[in-house]
Amino acid sequence: MRPNIALLAVIAGAALFRVAYFLQYRSASVFFDTPFLDAFVYDEWARRIAAGAWLPAEPFYFPPGYAYALASLYRLGLSSPASVYVVQLGLGLLNLVLVHRIAGRAFGSRVALVAAVLAVLYASFPFFETKLMSPTLGLSLLLASIATLAAAQEQGGVWRWAGGGVLLGAASLVRPETLLAAPLLLVWIACWVGPRWRATAIAAGALVAGWALPILPVAIHNLRAGGELISAQSGIAFYQSNNSRARGLYVFLSEEGFTGGPDTQADEEKAIAERAVGHALTRAEVSAYWRGKGLRFICDSPGRFVWLLGMKVMRYVESYEYSTEFLLPVEREDVWLLWLPFVPFALLVALSLPALVRRHGAVEWLLLGFLAANLLTMLLFYVSSRYRLPSLPPLLIFAAATLVGVADAVRDDRRATAARTVAVVMVVFVVAHVRKDASSNFQEAAVHFNAGSAWAGKKGDHQRALAELRRAIAMDPSRYEFWMAEGRSFAALGRRADAAEAYGEAARRRPQLFLPHALQGQMLEELGDLAGARAAYDRAEQIRPDDFEIELALGEVAGRLGDREAAIRHLDRALTLRPDSTVARAVRGRL
Repeated sequence: MRPNIALLAVIAGAALFRVAYFLQYRSASVFFDTPFLDAFVYDEWARRIAAGAWLPAEPFYFPPGYAYALASLYRLGLSSPASVYVVQLGLGLLNLVLVHRIAGRAFGSRVALVAAVLAVLYASFPFFETKLMSPTLGLSLLLASIATLAAAQEQGGVWRWAGGGVLLGAASLVRPETLLAAPLLLVWIACWVGPRWRATAIAAGALVAGWALPILPVAIHNLRAGGELISAQSGIAFYQSNNSRARGLYVFLSEEGFTGGPDTQADEEKAIAERAVGHALTRAEVSAYWRGKGLRFICDSPGRFVWLLGMKVMRYVESYEYSTEFLLPVEREDVWLLWLPFVPFALLVALSLPALVRRHGAVEWLLLGFLAANLLTMLLFYVSSRYRLPSLPPLLIFAAATLVGVADAVRDDRRATAARTVAVVMVVFVVAHVRKDASSNFQEAAVHFNAGSAWAGKKGDHQRALAELRRAIAMDPSRYEFWMAEGRSFAALGRRADAAEAYGEAARRRPQLFLPHALQGQMLEELGDLAGARAAYDRAEQIRPDDFEIELALGEVAGRLGDREAAIRHLDRALTLRPDSTVARAVRGRL
């Protein structure tokens, strides 16, 4: 079969799989039309942009590239999640073509075809293509830039170098950590662009100028508004990744006062930082505050930091697909088609090693530079399936080179060489593949919580919601919001005793919060447990002494318990807070 026909067959197979997966995802998953966390933020932001709010007064908190790309689709009428998924699934097919093209430049047509096949068999690609999130677009821009830079190195041309830079600049607006590759790329240019310094300088200058071009408008806006170069998240992300509780994954900073919602994180981190320093801060200063906390941890606990780096490397090479929003292992429970792309990450790591230690040409070193930059991202921040996605193209290509090399060794009767290579690959795979630390179960718990919230909120199916919430609680009973959500679903189903118990558990987990006590009191009052309701309302009053609803409820409950003096005191307090309340006056008049 000729190479171009073989590639077309691979692309056709990948396209058929994506059609089937899209249809099953639509019918089986509550997340199909329910964006959560970062996906919700990007969706809401893109809709504001599409409605005409092109530039915020504040500096960009999240990287703006993906939001503006989404807004462009929305302006064209492609405003549903399904429409975006179709576009991103198309980008996924383009990514396969780009992987094939880059691999062909590095190792030839046979390796290129095997790399494309391996890419088809990696589940995270289609998984992220059906999410309102940035990984797919970021990967497309990165692959296009690698292909352009490889062509520029081989064929020359200022415009090719500048074009590769522009694509990298666009990728940086989607995924700012792409900037970490800049020094490595300059070293690569110095080593591989001609013998004359003038050619090297021109190539490097064109690359840097092209890279800066898309970033410049964003940087000007941010710096004028008191922000950082692209987004203001880097400081808090660095601290989330480098603190005494970090284990190489995203850390929920509840002890610092965060609620865990990406839509509230910007305000929360600013308020916490300003309370700590005692005065107002710009966005750049807020980011510097959190970055400083992370650096202090590193300086104060160097041994713990070295251990943490080891945990990050371990999690990076593992097959388990860690995440912070949507989780591939959980989605496979509902969408069985995602089991068909079966190649695990650790196998690609293991297959890559034999090819990594051989001599390399220009394109291979370019791929190694981007692989090193992505690993550096994991070490600086935390491991996530979507953050390590840029590692996949280099790993796929080097893994394909190893497979072709083993096949050639067998064909050439070098069976001992092939056997040694296979043995090394198997040993590395077994060591890397196994999940060595189950402390990340909280991520699965969070996804089940998100699913339960979606079933309860958007679908109104509280029975399905409770099934998901019970799984979340079984995995991580420490999260008060899991118990709160369970209480709401129990209340919606009329199961007041179960709701009161769930709210009570939420109150025990976070006793300083007002709402769990208030809702527990409401459920107990409806059950006729007036003494229990009064105790819960009393706890709520201690947290929020000026709440009209609590004073009214305490007045009514005290009256029903025969404590007329306390009832009058609470009702008078309620009328002080809201003098025009006819309900409070009516209850007061009956005493």
